[in-house]
Amino acid sequence: MKIIEKIIKDPERAYYYARKVIKGRWPEAEPYIMKNSHWAYLYTRDIIKGRWPEAEPYMIGTGWTQYIKFLKRHISESEAEDALALRKK
Repeated sequence: MKIIEKIIKDPERAYYYARKVIKGRWPEAEPYIMKNSHWAYLYTRDIIKGRWPEAEPYMIGTGWTQYIKFLKRHISESEAEDALALRKK
């Protein structure tokens, strides 16, 4: 197995690779990152720097409160409200 295949499937390593090496979004790793609420939140905050609707179902739990605070503080109240509406469904 190539090293990149190991990195892509590990949410923590994929986050750091996207942040430090790619210095931006890494779409191929996002399905793996989003399944870990902690790393999904950090990826959203540090790399996407905005709302990540595809990952929200996975963040409803551990990273949810931080995610909503991030949206309210740095993006917009309406984006946070949209995310909260998803949780109520």
